[in-house]
Amino acid sequence: MTQRQLRPPPDLHALIREHGAYSKIPPAAWAEYDRAMEQWKDDLRNDRLLIDDTTQPTGASARGAAIESAENRNRKMDMTDYAGSSWLKLEDVREPRRAIITDCVKGNYERPDLIFESGDCVSLNKTSVRTLIKAYGADSREWTGKEVELYAGQVDFKDQKTDAVLVRPVSPPTSDGKLPPPKPKATNGGADYDDDVPI
Repeated sequence: MTQRQLRPPPDLHALIREHGAYSKIPPAAWAEYDRAMEQWKDDLRNDRLLIDDTTQPTGASARGAAIESAENRNRKMDMTDYAGSSWLKLEDVREPRRAIITDCVKGNYERPDLIFESGDCVSLNKTSVRTLIKAYGADSREWTGKEVELYAGQVDFKDQKTDAVLVRPVSPPTSDGKLPPPKPKATNGGADYDDDVPI
């Protein structure tokens, strides 16, 4: 028996699998996905999504499909992979906020983009790049795991002051871009003796 059902929308999960991670999807792939999604929405509005389905399971295979569907409903999924990136804007940092850097990637307009644990992103201006280089070194891989503060400030742009999202270090800066080594633990059985105290 032939049944009519809706054609599914473009598969974001498949797009993520194809490129290895949400953050690695290139702009061209996003453009194609967005175009396909807009076409799907248009088809939905105009009742053009119904397709014939002659592969509906029956009998034992239908019970198996129902069990698999129930298992999928009970499976925990980390939905942050599907939430997308949130680009921080000036109004988002009127009150300074802290974030931990997870990645730094080449962005648009010859500017690097910082990606944070929260999934938020910010495109770095030259002022923030210089600040982070001074604090953590020129190798952006050394910035990973560092905590920074994002705040609203001003930069010079074409001989005028312009509002901008700025970044300043919170994790201790060092001249070589690395965190200072941890303090050594006491080797005297845990007692912390003070040599300046006379006995």
